[in-house]
Amino acid sequence: MLGSRMPTVFGRHGASGKGNLKMQIAAIYLYNHFGEIRPLEFKLGDVNIITGAQGTGKSTLIPIIEYCMGRSGPSIKLDDELQSVIAWFAVLFQFQDDQLFIAKPPLMNQKSRAEAFLKIGTRISPPPIEDISINSNDEAIRAEISRRLGIFHKFIADEDRTTKDYELDVDQARFFIFQDSNIITSDKLVFYRQDEPYIYQT
Repeated sequence: MLGSRMPTVFGRHGASGKGNLKMQIAAIYLYNHFGEIRPLEFKLGDVNIITGAQGTGKSTLIPIIEYCMGRSGPSIKLDDELQSVIAWFAVLFQFQDDQLFIAKPPLMNQKSRAEAFLKIGTRISPPPIEDISINSNDEAIRAEISRRLGIFHKFIADEDRTTKDYELDVDQARFFIFQDSNIITSDKLVFYRQDEPYIYQT
């Protein structure tokens, strides 16, 4: 059974102008191995304030979203018992014309995991667990999200060619999208994951 203790979401209407948001988080879902789904739904177009007692998983939400946006490496810190209960992490992303439902299995003891399930539609309900299977990967997910956000620019590092050219995608945008409690309380950090190794080069 998935635990009953979950964060609570409150929405404040009119937080942003209509048409200003190209991507929103519609919902986060946790699937257990019995197919039970624990939903956390958000109010689109509003500021969503998440509250909950300690241990309800508030600090895990950003890593789950990041993981389902195409991050392969370890980001979700769960104890072994909880990892063994969860079969899929899933996020429903809302765009202007359609939705992406992205689900990924837990890392377990692996250092990275790029396999994913991707479903595209206009109104997606969380599919039953028997309909979820690996059909995509992180690279394809980042491409789908980046295309919808209009991120197509190629970045050239410098004239001396000390680093390789690479395509900008939503992978770089994550550093500006997220802000966890460590950044809010720090007088040295400005960007998400700024203190991690090799993030500067990224």
